[in-house]
Amino acid sequence: MAQCPFSSADEKELARCLIRPVKPGGDVGQTPAVLPAVLDGLVGHPIDIGLDKLRSFLAAKEISEAKVGGPIAQDVAKARFFVIHDTSSPEITQETFPANINEATWSGNKLSNWVNSQTPTHVFVNRVGESATKANFKEIVRGTKYESGKDLANPSARQEARQKRSGMFVHIELVQPRRRSNPHSSFFDIAPTPGFGPKQLERLALLYVIASVRSNRWLLPAFHASVDATIADAHDDPQRFDLDMWLSSLASLLAKLRE
Repeated sequence: MAQCPFSSADEKELARCLIRPVKPGGDVGQTPAVLPAVLDGLVGHPIDIGLDKLRSFLAAKEISEAKVGGPIAQDVAKARFFVIHDTSSPEITQETFPANINEATWSGNKLSNWVNSQTPTHVFVNRVGESATKANFKEIVRGTKYESGKDLANPSARQEARQKRSGMFVHIELVQPRRRSNPHSSFFDIAPTPGFGPKQLERLALLYVIASVRSNRWLLPAFHASVDATIADAHDDPQRFDLDMWLSSLASLLAKLRE
């Protein structure tokens, strides 16, 4: 497991590294040999989605800008990375997950509880595809160790990196409960199957497009574990993320916005 080449001038090389599959325990898999076609057609290319089209889409779907990171006309020009997390909670002590985790009736899908939590992020997305903004995309939120310079040992270098990296990351938390593989362990390491449903991934695709339009560049999708790879006590999320399913949702959304 290696740290991604953040200093590389090759954005597509960095993009491939940031979507390495996340394994149980927080290890990451191999870097894909090629960037998936959907991302290859975005990374390094100019934004081709206009604000008017995006506003019309949100209005048609009755989605308030307040629920998707704030006013879409506000610029977040410094942003470069779109970091995908999972909440790794609620922690389920039973031997199986509740049958209704993908329904509005499950308490874990109540977004007001997440927004009032201490989790550092911009937007939460529950398992029925609803979202709530905790911090506007223009606000600095440090949701990874890398942003805080914890990959560096020297205190002055760490502080310099912290300032330089501020504002470069947009964070999305996907609600995902966990349960224990060992009932005697305190580590909740098992995610449900599927890790995330279609509606949740559809909203994630929309948030990616909005954040990219606001930054006037296609952001680099990044898994939390891949960003913080090699840093001590890094997290293990997102677990069981179906990249192909998400990219399919993204491609479908882009086709609608480009009509």
